[in-house]
Amino acid sequence: MLLSEILKNSKLDYTSTNEIDYTKINVIDITRDTRQVIEGSLFIAVIGLKVDGHDLINDAIEKGAKVIVHSKDISDIKEGVAYIKVTDTRECMAIIAKTFFNIQDGDLTFLGVTGTNGKTTSTYMMKHILEHAGNKVGLIGTIANYIGDKMIQTSMTTPEAIELFRLIKDMREAGCKYCLMEVSSHASAMGRVEGLNFSRGMFTNLTQDHMDYHKTFENYYNAKFKFIKGAKTTVINCDDQYGKKMLNTLHEDSNDDKVVTSYGVDNGYVRAKNLDLQANGSTFDLYIGEEFKGNVRLHIPGLYNIYNALGVIGMLVVGGYVSVEDVIDAFDTMKAVAGRCERVYHDKMNSTIVVDYAHTPDGLENILETMKEVVKGKLITVFGCGGDRDKTKRPLMGAIAEKYSDVTIVTSDNPRTEDPHRIIEDILEGIRDSHTVIEDRKEAIEYACRIAGKDDIVVIAGKGHEDYQIIGTVKHHFSDKETVINYFNNI
Repeated sequence: MLLSEILKNSKLDYTSTNEIDYTKINVIDITRDTRQVIEGSLFIAVIGLKVDGHDLINDAIEKGAKVIVHSKDISDIKEGVAYIKVTDTRECMAIIAKTFFNIQDGDLTFLGVTGTNGKTTSTYMMKHILEHAGNKVGLIGTIANYIGDKMIQTSMTTPEAIELFRLIKDMREAGCKYCLMEVSSHASAMGRVEGLNFSRGMFTNLTQDHMDYHKTFENYYNAKFKFIKGAKTTVINCDDQYGKKMLNTLHEDSNDDKVVTSYGVDNGYVRAKNLDLQANGSTFDLYIGEEFKGNVRLHIPGLYNIYNALGVIGMLVVGGYVSVEDVIDAFDTMKAVAGRCERVYHDKMNSTIVVDYAHTPDGLENILETMKEVVKGKLITVFGCGGDRDKTKRPLMGAIAEKYSDVTIVTSDNPRTEDPHRIIEDILEGIRDSHTVIEDRKEAIEYACRIAGKDDIVVIAGKGHEDYQIIGTVKHHFSDKETVINYFNNI
């Protein structure tokens, strides 16, 4: 695509740093990463947390970049290269990417989910239901990205804008009808999803997380609400205090004619009655408005998963994408999402062992409260907290583990560049009584497996689907699920 067309069609607000004919520059690809620069690339110099792309501009040019989008003044102007100056390079990435990949609003139906917990399960529920109804679906999320049945590994919940729009282009070309997306607070705050017109946006809940990035809870809330307010229609958990705040704000805005659907157990347009919570799943009567729509059966346990299901029903049934009968039928065939309250099975096992991604105070409380209600013996919890992340949640999670667990085992969980012992000390500030500290995560999991009896439940929390442990700056292969299976294989 010609640079002149990109600038015209994107309506980018820019100034020209040097005089050059934009109609004669053909942009072959766009990137923010010098490792991906090819001859004819447009390179966007993004100011990151650790690396400033402006320091890599000449490197990008040496590798073949013909266009540089920058926000800082540049004195070293290279001949034959177009320099486009903008106010904020990160903010313009999505605009440029949408234009370059020619993404149109009608290419796919965009459905997004935001919130502290429940994003992954909710999007997987939607994927299962829409595919059950015969649709081809793309999914962008924490565990992996999907284009139909094709799985693509990912390293972040919502990709950076260029990678995101490239994925959407591939979904369109593969014939996907829907694009389901987990929208993280980082993605919303950084503008990664700018230019995407979401038909419906779902808010699950808001509890403490990512304070290392957002600094204040207000900033965290605002990042979530930015996405919800921007979606064409919204589905909001009205049993959550911050969901109520969003609903009130949207209703008070007289200039906003947005269609808003509420859901919940206590209240909501979409709600559940006559709940039956069991260790292997739940059932409830579904009401939309005042009308009974049928009995829903979930094969994944926990009240929080009923909330996820209600939100999904608000997205898909109230949104008019599938029938309520299709949803109820699809839920009855859906299995647990990888690493989300996922039970591990082995012939030699006489206890129940569950791995879960819970890495926030609310997430940990959800899974432990669920298991505490159904355990007949002891509840044994293995967990840690990540390094180089929000430190304030560590003692909170320690207190929650102690509250629900009969045995608390504190261990490591992606210490990164922090001292694992220091992280554990932070957790122990929230634990008053007996506990066991086993810093090595493999040893901690094996110890829990060894002491668990017939009626006991072991919850291994924090990593879920992850198959790595980050120590220092190096990723080492490590899977909680594999560790459990290998332990029983060797006894």
